[in-house]
Amino acid sequence: MEGKRTENFDFRTRPQEVGVRGLMHYIPPMTRVNTYRLPARYAAATQFVGEQAFQVDASYAVNKKLSLSANYSHIDNLDGLKLYRELYTEIYYKYKRKWTLTTGVQLQHYNLDVYFGKPGAAPAKTITPYFDFLYKFNPKTSIRFESQYMKMSKDHSELADYGSWVFGLVEFTLAPHWAFTVSDMYNIEPGKISPVDAATGKKDKIHYPRFDVFYTYKANRFSLSYVKQVEGVVCSGGICRLEPAFSGVKMSINSTF
Repeated sequence: MEGKRTENFDFRTRPQEVGVRGLMHYIPPMTRVNTYRLPARYAAATQFVGEQAFQVDASYAVNKKLSLSANYSHIDNLDGLKLYRELYTEIYYKYKRKWTLTTGVQLQHYNLDVYFGKPGAAPAKTITPYFDFLYKFNPKTSIRFESQYMKMSKDHSELADYGSWVFGLVEFTLAPHWAFTVSDMYNIEPGKISPVDAATGKKDKIHYPRFDVFYTYKANRFSLSYVKQVEGVVCSGGICRLEPAFSGVKMSINSTF
């Protein structure tokens, strides 16, 4: 269990800097760091003006094959305004060295007005079941399937933000060098701000596909990706950031020294 209270704890290179620009310090958010695509979509960045928060994390190993865990996060501003709530549960099962299954459900309450800077927007209230299945053909070859469904609650007969999503991913790995992934994020129930089809006047149900090729050599990892992504929080390697809508090709090189 841990908690914190901050008030006007904002240190920058100069007073004129705003947002994430010019920060001289970092305050970890009082939340679990989610890495799956949909559970990580609504991340609660620390509010420097002030917040009071706590989180509780618990885990229990039933036996060597099965373990259970849960996390609860609770964040308000200094006036008691509800900013963020999350209940995250996880079940992990490992069968010998052949396959593993990770599954669970996440419940969230997310203040879009504060975190996304959307004045008057209704909070996002979501339920997101997920699963991750890894199968090893041999010590060097494996395939992984990942899927999530985010159900967005309605407010005044409309779904908040972009609405409800479904996500699927397949990853094929040839250790120690190659990995290939194919994924798609589909706006299955468009929300309040989803784009509208000019011909029909209805909100579009849009696919956001992604294709990645990774090559690892010693301490270097090279990636080439085709990406179509919606505006929102994007996580890679446990690092999450707010990015604009984007469609195109990305290339990256990560090196460890």
